[in-house]
Amino acid sequence: MSMEILNSIQDFLFNPNIKEKSMVKNQYVFLAIISSYVLFTKWLGPRFMKNRKPFQLKELMIGYNFILSTVNCYIAINYTRVIKSYWKDRCGFKGSPAYDRYMKEEALLFWVMYLVKYVELLDTVNRF
Repeated sequence: MSMEILNSIQDFLFNPNIKEKSMVKNQYVFLAIISSYVLFTKWLGPRFMKNRKPFQLKELMIGYNFILSTVNCYIAINYTRVIKSYWKDRCGFKGSPAYDRYMKEEALLFWVMYLVKYVELLDTVNRF
């Protein structure tokens, strides 16, 4: 059972077939995440915190910002590396054999960036 969970997490994170992932294929997943975010930040969160003191999250936010900065730096460095390594093939690139390798590398970076954007929504939840 636990191995199945690990395999599904690995598939979710590292499977390069982005078009088949439910978060990309099903538009309602995106709408549900964004709707939940707006609902929480505009209505549920303020109602929950109305008569409470603010949470002290300074140390947590420092770690959160460090991790996100590191991940975004990783994405930027690797996008630059990928573009630089395939730059010589830019003319007639879709017909070259390097195109499939490029698309797999780019797809993984795109997927990581896509997930990071959802994680970055948590920063705003902290500020309501």
